[in-house]
Amino acid sequence: MTGARTAHRLAMFLLGCFVCAGLAAPTGHGHPMPSSVLAFDIHQESVDAELQLPVDDLSLASGIDLRRKTAPAALASAEAAALRDYLGAHVKLTGPDGRRWTTRIGDLHLDAAEQADAGPYRELIAYAVLTPPPGSDTRRFTVAYDAIIEKVVTHEILVSVTQNWSGGRVESSQPQQVGVIRVDPETMSITPVFVDVTAASGWSSFIGMIALGAGHILSGTDHSLFLLTLLLLAPLTIRDRGWRVDHGFIQTLRRAAAITLAFTVGHSVALAASAASRFEAPRQLVEILIAATILLTGIHAIRPILQAREAAIAAMFGLIHGLSFAFTLNDLHLSTTELAVSLLGFNLGVEAIQMLIVIMALPPFLLVLSTRWHNQTRIIAAAMVIVAATAWLLDRAGWPNALATSTNNLTITPAATSAAVLLSAFSACLLTIRYRRTGTVDLTVFPA
Repeated sequence: MTGARTAHRLAMFLLGCFVCAGLAAPTGHGHPMPSSVLAFDIHQESVDAELQLPVDDLSLASGIDLRRKTAPAALASAEAAALRDYLGAHVKLTGPDGRRWTTRIGDLHLDAAEQADAGPYRELIAYAVLTPPPGSDTRRFTVAYDAIIEKVVTHEILVSVTQNWSGGRVESSQPQQVGVIRVDPETMSITPVFVDVTAASGWSSFIGMIALGAGHILSGTDHSLFLLTLLLLAPLTIRDRGWRVDHGFIQTLRRAAAITLAFTVGHSVALAASAASRFEAPRQLVEILIAATILLTGIHAIRPILQAREAAIAAMFGLIHGLSFAFTLNDLHLSTTELAVSLLGFNLGVEAIQMLIVIMALPPFLLVLSTRWHNQTRIIAAAMVIVAATAWLLDRAGWPNALATSTNNLTITPAATSAAVLLSAFSACLLTIRYRRTGTVDLTVFPA
């Protein structure tokens, strides 16, 4: 009898543990599942959307099994057509007046992805163009999007705006989350998200373009290196097929200003012409040509091979660099009015950073050029430019290399900026002391 009572108590205890464990366990999946992402780029006449959908949940909801495909496997034409039909039926945008927008699903591809709470997984990325009826405002609309979530009720869709020129959001790398689409557990209904990005000051887009231009130079090591290499030659002149220091302090400053201005004019003309005409040169070709301009300038800094003056070289090569800048504006799909404002703001941002670079670089340059070691320093600096430019040229032509990767990853950090400012200030102090003692800073006292 005692043994039966003990067995009964043990069974009740185990049953209680099982019930408690069941109540404490999370509902739904055994581990967090990845969310879908719906990201909008808002333009004046249409809205571009990028849809990111986890493959496992998408296969379950759509009936189109993609789970056996390994990223980045190509989609068969029948699969792609079926996916476009499925997504087109589940992406619905309407304006405040209730009129439905047209939806066109474009390119599709599989890719690997990772989210912090879900770990690595595979996803389908789809691109769509959403066009409102005539007279509608593309900055205000309601999103009814139920792909996957119609069948997988625990799924969530993160809705964000990655680009909104009129609101000053021109950097697609900084999305603004505007809502989450999920199933209401009480009503089991899917609540749409209303997107309204009209609240913005009149200056926000202009300031955003200034920041974009500044950021383009700060992150574009190649543009800055080209300009700095030309500045090395500001105090020099060609004589006997070589370089000779032949300009004083004031004339060197004037030549440096002329080189900077010529480079600005060159890339501004190419940027304006390319953006206004909507012409986009082949990106790889432009990037190769930019590396070639830096390589030629580096060789020219060791021994003159270009017969034109440095300002003319800056203007001519600046045309090529301007085609690279145009890619950034062309990607924004701006209207004519927006483009005019963007050109001004972008150029101001580019020019502001260029002037800061010149102002910080000139004192160390001038200090070195007033010593006996200026010739050796110029050759060493030019040789380093040649090595970096050669690495970029090979990388952009289809031969990746570690040196190109490392130089591409160079960014202007706060520590690097502080060091450059301190070096510039120290050099300026030494030049000032020399000027007060001698009455001049003569750069021609040590001819090469």
